[in-house]
Amino acid sequence: EDLFQRFPTAPNAHYLYGYLLFATDPDQALPQFKRELEIAPSNAAAEVMMAWDSLMRGSFAEALPYAQKAAAEEPEATVPQLVLGRSLLETGDVKDGMEHLEKALQLDPDNLETHLALAKAYSKSGRKQDARRERLRCLQIAKAQDTQNTQVAQP
Repeated sequence: EDLFQRFPTAPNAHYLYGYLLFATDPDQALPQFKRELEIAPSNAAAEVMMAWDSLMRGSFAEALPYAQKAAAEEPEATVPQLVLGRSLLETGDVKDGMEHLEKALQLDPDNLETHLALAKAYSKSGRKQDARRERLRCLQIAKAQDTQNTQVAQP
């Protein structure tokens, strides 16, 4: 609170605080992201977090404008493409959703969330083989991550 009183319009301060709160208290994080967007309307990271929270809550239509703005501000970043693709997919625009998810995959081929979303998109569009391939890729990524975590945990 002292930081916010001393520097009420410091860019990224509210975003950082919201980000730190998000894992344990998303309801308290949201006002911080909103305040960040009042201070810095083109903060794509805050837009992404607003979209991500809406997706997690099942408020897909609410996520869409945040995701669209984030992807417009950072078109070559993975996460804005992912949240836009998921938002479009969940609001019924499977074709455009797949395009953004495929772009996210090009930007980060090992992103598990992107593969999961693509499996769903392909399944919805009737592309059963592609959906199966994505599900198998999800299992490979999860197994690789589990192996890495086990190796890190061992002395």
